[in-house]
Amino acid sequence: MSLPGQINKQAGTQKAPSVPNLLEKSADEFLMELNSVHELPTLPSVAMQVNRMLQDIETPAQELAKVIEKDHAIVPKLLKLVNSAFFGFSKKVTNVAHAIMLMGFNTVRNAVVTIAVIDSVKLQGKFNGFDISSFWLHAIAVATVSRYLDEQTGGRHKEDIFTAGLIHDIGKVVMANFYSEHFALVLRDMAAEKKGFREIEKRYFPLGHDSIGAYLSLRWNLPKKLRRVIAFHHDPEKKAVCDPLTLLVHSADVLISSHFDSTGPKVKQTICDSANKIMFSQIKDVRKWMPEVKKKAEEAYYAMAEGLPR
Repeated sequence: MSLPGQINKQAGTQKAPSVPNLLEKSADEFLMELNSVHELPTLPSVAMQVNRMLQDIETPAQELAKVIEKDHAIVPKLLKLVNSAFFGFSKKVTNVAHAIMLMGFNTVRNAVVTIAVIDSVKLQGKFNGFDISSFWLHAIAVATVSRYLDEQTGGRHKEDIFTAGLIHDIGKVVMANFYSEHFALVLRDMAAEKKGFREIEKRYFPLGHDSIGAYLSLRWNLPKKLRRVIAFHHDPEKKAVCDPLTLLVHSADVLISSHFDSTGPKVKQTICDSANKIMFSQIKDVRKWMPEVKKKAEEAYYAMAEGLPR
């Protein structure tokens, strides 16, 4: 099985004798182990049910609202999210039916999935160099910049853009939770060598965080377009036909890492040619618009902070 982000087993050069060598496993063997040995996070039943309902285009809005309202934990978080600066509605959204009317089925579905992912993906330990608050701030910033880039280039992905940006790096949390010793070595080498996560993870994992996240999203039965973003956000040109949603998140991720993130080594990253062709003027003028978009990202983060895992 060929997966995005599959690592060359010869790439590893530094090993700690006390840590099992995961590079001895094939990609399939690693995923089988991850699946069988560890309790991977699952999405709440309401998110899975909402996903299924929206596969039927004739699902009434009232039925969708009833299903969501049965989950008393999700409803207040959903309303808080849709009333945040990210969506920017002039009037307060007061109930689920109102949210569906204003935002549409798919946007509400993605908001529910977003909340479910945040609730399901919690960090189980502490690491020097990896702070879960910074992880979510980065994710929300990528989502916010992705939305800005989408608006500037036709606005064709407004229903999916926030969720796509938010969950693009979920594979890192899986690594941290279930392979904490290897993850700690990645962070150690990043700090010592001033290199990026994707370059260093090849030394210790047979699959990159993009493939691990894509596998988790497949288990969650997330829409294919979101799975593609997770799988290819570092290398959207790996597919013969570049996916526009993935190009947006890829570009936002690089721009945020270069102009926003305050933690970790500053590693030079390059936006792919396909994205540059579509967003050349936005990328060129990033210093002009980034401060305002950064402010919106921070507002969205603080609006959601209470519900974010710590």
